[in-house]
Amino acid sequence: PGSVTSLGDAAMNGPAARSALPPVNGAGVTVGVISDSFNALGGMAQAQATSDLPPNVQILAEGDGNGTDEGQAMGQLLYDTAPGVTNMLFATGFAGSASGKADNTRKLVDAGARVITDDTAFIDQPFFQDGVVEQAVDAARDRGVAYFAAAGNSARQAWEGDFRPSGSFAAPGQERNDFDPAGAVDTRQSLGTAAVGDSILIISQWDEPWNQTLANSFILRVFADATLVATSTNAAKIPEVDAQYVNNSGTPKTVSIELVRTGSG
Repeated sequence: PGSVTSLGDAAMNGPAARSALPPVNGAGVTVGVISDSFNALGGMAQAQATSDLPPNVQILAEGDGNGTDEGQAMGQLLYDTAPGVTNMLFATGFAGSASGKADNTRKLVDAGARVITDDTAFIDQPFFQDGVVEQAVDAARDRGVAYFAAAGNSARQAWEGDFRPSGSFAAPGQERNDFDPAGAVDTRQSLGTAAVGDSILIISQWDEPWNQTLANSFILRVFADATLVATSTNAAKIPEVDAQYVNNSGTPKTVSIELVRTGSG
C-alpha cells in the first residue's frame, strides 16, 4: 500500500481480486507502460519511497521535455491494483513517429513485459487495416503479451457509416454525404460547441488500402456556425482527410462538417 490509493482500484474490482483464492495481485508479472513520459518532471524516487511505485522501475525510452509524466501516474494506479508487481517497464509512445512507438513496444516485450498498458495514439495510422503500431501489438500478442489500449478515451467522439449519396452537390462532381440513414437528407454532421480558444482536430478515413491507387477521394469541409472555416482533400493513395479548427472568434461556435466525395471507381 502506498501513500494514496486510487479510486480506480475499487472501480476495477482490485480488492476483490486481491482477496480471491489464490489472490490476484500481479506477483511475478513484469508490466509495461506506454505514455508520454515517466520521470521527465522527476518524482519517481519519491513515489518509490512511499511505496506508490514498485522498487524496480526501468525506463527504456523516456519522453521528451514536453511530457507530463502521465506514465508515472499510470504506474501508480497500476501498482495500487496490483501491489505484487515488482518489475515495471516504461517506454514513451511519443517516439517521433508511429514506427518509433512500434519500436518501443518491441523493446518492452523484449525486456520481459507480460502485460502492457498504453494510453497513446497515432491518429494518422490506418483505421481499417493494421499499421506499424498494430503490427507490433500483434507481434506482442503472439508472444503471449496481454496488451491494453485506452481506446475509450475518444470512443464516443466519432461517427461511422457508409457513404450515402445525397443528391446535393458542393460543386459539379462533388456530392455531399447524407449522414441520416433514414428520413430527410442531412448533409452536415454537428460535432458540438467550440468554446473560445478551443481547438478541434477532425479526421476522416474510409475503407481502402493505404499506399495504393484509391477508388474514392473526398473533401472534408468544416463549418463554424454557418461559415466554412477549413477544407481538406486527401493525398494521393492515402484514404484520409483531416482539418483543424481553432475558435479565435471571441464567441462560442457550433462546429459541423460535410464529407464530399469527388471521385469514385
